[in-house]
Amino acid sequence: RYGTVTGVQTCALPIFCYEDNGTSSLWMIYKEYTDFTVTAEKTMSLGTASPAGAVKVPADATTGTFAYVSDHPEIVSVTKDGNMLAEKVGTATITITLTGGKDADGNDLAPIVKTIKVTVKNGIKSISGKITVQKDAQVNLGDYEITVKYSDGSEVKVKLDDERVVVEDIDTSTVGTTTANILFNDGTELDRKSVV
Repeated sequence: RYGTVTGVQTCALPIFCYEDNGTSSLWMIYKEYTDFTVTAEKTMSLGTASPAGAVKVPADATTGTFAYVSDHPEIVSVTKDGNMLAEKVGTATITITLTGGKDADGNDLAPIVKTIKVTVKNGIKSISGKITVQKDAQVNLGDYEITVKYSDGSEVKVKLDDERVVVEDIDTSTVGTTTANILFNDGTELDRKSVV
């Protein structure tokens, strides 16, 4: 007797009643997945999180459930929702399985399985340092160093004339405190910090 129109669908899709208790019915549009996409390789910094990024094809498919498993959860752990956390430096493989589909006869579709190779690198947490120079003096970069702290708690001292360091600006024309922009590239990560 009463009904509600919740949308308009222009293509031919099956509509199923999945609840019928004799007094009321609940209907839904059924759109089957055909595949899913995911990036095959990913790099993460230690301590960071990232979604696995699996997407059904077509994107508006109404069926299918993803499951996620890490072969090395001590390196990369993954939640049931596909959120990955970089736990330790190393490499892990995340296996993603899509199930729950039906063919035209109502039979279960074969699972679709794909993997992501995740490499965890030791990310830069902070760069710090202090430089004291005389007004208008020429700066000898080898006399100064910065401290680079990594996500795993380790740290290294690096001279400013190191080939991995680019000092963008040191102004010695004015007495007082200023900042110098430091660009540091350790081969795994590029970071820019301001050093007093």
